[in-house]
Amino acid sequence: AIGKRGQNVRLAAKLTGWHIDVLTESQLQEERRRMREHMMRLPGMTPDLCDRFQLSGFVSIYDIIEADIEDLLAVRGMDEESAAELQRAAEELAARIEAEELEAAEAEESGESSGEGETESGAGAEETPPAEAENEEKSGTIEESDEPEE
Repeated sequence: AIGKRGQNVRLAAKLTGWHIDVLTESQLQEERRRMREHMMRLPGMTPDLCDRFQLSGFVSIYDIIEADIEDLLAVRGMDEESAAELQRAAEELAARIEAEELEAAEAEESGESSGEGETESGAGAEETPPAEAENEEKSGTIEESDEPEE
């Protein structure tokens, strides 16, 4: 339970030293979709291979970057050369994605200052900065139901 006005989440964050993001089911599904989309941008990545990585616990390009080669070899179809190449490609892709997100944030910021502000669907989508994704061992996600708390 999240508690009144996030009290339990703040307490858990304070006790663990983790940054905890509370997401609704729809936000979690969107984040998963976005992470899969990023993984599919890797050279040679197929939907089947992406599924195998995700089932093995590699759900984002950052998981692939931070993994030991030996852990990547546990994914069916990976050899040492492919795993090393995949890590290199993931690092390059992460840099490109970070640059794209920075550029989009700057464009949004300049749009807000000129009075354009919101997108067609309302306020711009909120994303976890890549720097936070790097600190994965000190962060977590709690799934919140779209249902009201009892």
